Amino acid sequence: RLGPEDIRAGCLDAFDAVIFPGGSGSGQAEAIGVPGREKVRAFVDEGGGYIGVCAGSYLALDNYTWGLRLVPMDSHDRKHWRRGNASLKIELTEEGMETFLESEPMREIAFRQGPLMQPSDEPDNNAAVDVLAWFRTGVGRNGADPATMVDTPAIVRVDFGEGRVLLFSPHPELTDDMEDWLRRAFDWAVETEP
Repeated sequence: RLGPEDIRAGCLDAFDAVIFPGGSGSGQAEAIGVPGREKVRAFVDEGGGYIGVCAGSYLALDNYTWGLRLVPMDSHDRKHWRRGNASLKIELTEEGMETFLESEPMREIAFRQGPLMQPSDEPDNNAAVDVLAWFRTGVGRNGADPATMVDTPAIVRVDFGEGRVLLFSPHPELTDDMEDWLRRAFDWAVETEP
């Protein structure tokens, strides 16, 4: 585990990839501060891998003042970010099935209020985004409409400079039989054959 001081001190240079987990995207951004955010962006730009899960995905998006702006995607329906926790259906694309070594496209996955992603209006990164999975069901608590989630990207990947970024809105590590998806995300992020 790395702390904010480690990131600000430049320790990412010793690693191939970094994983920002669930929690609070704004909290992670505040903890590492502007110097830490600049270090993470430089790390990815120079060839490092970035894997974001839930809050770590929020952190990588374009439309937050505290965001890393690694991915040309915005958080959609920000007013209802507290839409609840559920087990949701996702549908893997062909690229998703290949990345995660899955033979069937439909899966259920744990969701804990991750971002609803949509293409950015003013992207900082103009690279093409590959959608690896789409939400096919949704959850809607605290005034959120569950239908808003349906057919939005659940998992995406994109190049950033010389590096690679893969974001999970849901939580594979909290889902039975999907724990290895983080390892496969890492393999892709560092261009390693699974």
